[in-house]
Amino acid sequence: MLYSKKSSNTFAFRLETLRDTLLILAGVAGLTMIFQLCSVAFMRVFPAKPVDPSMVATPQAMANELIPYENFEQKMKARNIFFFQPKASSKPAEAGILEKVKDLALIGIVKTGNMEAILKDKKTNRTTFVRVGQRIGELEVKQIKESSIILKSKDNETELFLS
Repeated sequence: MLYSKKSSNTFAFRLETLRDTLLILAGVAGLTMIFQLCSVAFMRVFPAKPVDPSMVATPQAMANELIPYENFEQKMKARNIFFFQPKASSKPAEAGILEKVKDLALIGIVKTGNMEAILKDKKTNRTTFVRVGQRIGELEVKQIKESSIILKSKDNETELFLS
């Protein structure tokens, strides 16, 4: 068979590439073997020592009796985990403060750094970001919780929940 000069150069290039690849693989395999031998030698010089069970701390939860699954199952069936049911406000609010917050909706809570509440005025369709201590008209933001905000007007407070 006759080969052209171009095809023989390509063939020679492929052989060199194959040889280089095999040399790299052989080097990696050699380094892996050296590492394995060193780790075996290290384990013989410094063998693992058994741990005295009295030296191991047992978590308190494991020391107590385990609670049967049926107890958890009853709790899970009693509560819908896919629906958030907000708790009623602990303090009864005066009718005046309820009139002031009737057009406000808590639409979000930002939990990065200083917590901020996102309030929307239903009348003006305006969204406002507020922090603790800021005022919205006659209302002052007293506290921002995970899913609600406490607003204060004079001596009365009300809790506005996420909607």
